[in-house]
Amino acid sequence: MDEVSDPAMSVLAEGHGGPKSYTLNKIKDTNKTSLVLFGQRNYIRSLNNKIIKILHSRKFHTRMKAASRIGPHSSEVLSVIVGSLLGDCYGNRISVEGTRLCFRQSVIHQKYLFWLYKFFYDRGYTGGVNPIFYYKDVKGKNLSYPEYRFYSYTFRSFNWIYEMFYKKGIGYVNLELEQYITPLALAVWIMSKGIFIDGSLQLYAYVHTYEEIEKLISVLNNRYGFICSMYEYKKGKYRIDIDKKSMDSIKNIVTPFFVTNNLQKIGLF
Repeated sequence: MDEVSDPAMSVLAEGHGGPKSYTLNKIKDTNKTSLVLFGQRNYIRSLNNKIIKILHSRKFHTRMKAASRIGPHSSEVLSVIVGSLLGDCYGNRISVEGTRLCFRQSVIHQKYLFWLYKFFYDRGYTGGVNPIFYYKDVKGKNLSYPEYRFYSYTFRSFNWIYEMFYKKGIGYVNLELEQYITPLALAVWIMSKGIFIDGSLQLYAYVHTYEEIEKLISVLNNRYGFICSMYEYKKGKYRIDIDKKSMDSIKNIVTPFFVTNNLQKIGLF
């Protein structure tokens, strides 16, 4: 299958100049089982008749049409995408071609945003243009704030991720998210939208309504057992407040994945 979130195996094929220059006819895995290329150049078939997807290097992605950029993605990449979408990142569905992701942060979180950019650039998910500096206007006010942003390439295999977060372009909580909020995803979410105040964690999300925040609290409680409550910070807009009693657990879970300059978001300086 092209679009599968949990493949049995992934193979990275390195080459030069594009797929037509590949000369590989046969490779072997660590168990000495021969894997032979067949049909389209994107697949190999093993001796036990399993079909395995070949992942290509960064240079290959730049030469492909958006609709041809298909999965699967590593669990690490999925975790960073999910954590980002829970926070400040947003998905942009581009018709049948696929979905692209926009990552943005204020200038005070520049180091974190550039860490995200390097993470995706090194794995072939974005181009060689550094994050763009711009001023974001505040709707209805004569104010603007300096920010950085960058975009991923458009991937057809991002569509199923987009559909977990948006329904008809509006954010909602799909309870299947629970299995994807890994410790790394949780760390990225906190770095993106978390605030540490008076010993507890205030966690903002891509959704704001009472019903959707209630679902996210349920997901966090089921997955990690955090003690959470809901707080209305603006009329009709809610956030998650994680109790002080859960902070030691959060620190143990997410600290290994934190960018150093963001440790203050979980009370570590």
